[in-house]
Amino acid sequence: MRNHTDKRHLCSELVSILCGCGRLITGNLEEIGERSAVVLVDKPIRRNSQVNIHCEAYNLRGIVQSCQFAEMLGYLVEVTLDIDSSWSPKWFTPKHLMCLLERPAVRRFA
Repeated sequence: MRNHTDKRHLCSELVSILCGCGRLITGNLEEIGERSAVVLVDKPIRRNSQVNIHCEAYNLRGIVQSCQFAEMLGYLVEVTLDIDSSWSPKWFTPKHLMCLLERPAVRRFA
C-alpha cells in the first residue's frame, strides 16, 4: 500500500531492474517518491521480491509491494524503497519530472 505521506512525482525515465532471482528487466520509471517508486515493465515481478532499480549511475533498492496488469501497457510494479535507499532529487532527477501537489484550499469571498 502506498505511503500517502510520501510526496509523489510523476516521471518518465528508462531504468534497469535487477530482480532477486538474477533476472534483468528494462522498464520505465513512472512515479518516484522519497520512499516509493512505480515502474512499468513488460513482464510481471512477484510481490515481496527484492529489486534493484538502476537509474543512470544510481541504484534504488526495495521490495515489490504490488504488480498490476494494465491492459495495453504492461505491468505497473509498485516498490517500497529500503530505508537506506531513499530517493532525493539532489542525487538523481529523472528527465521528465512533475511534482504532484496537494490541491490548494478554495478561497471563498463574501
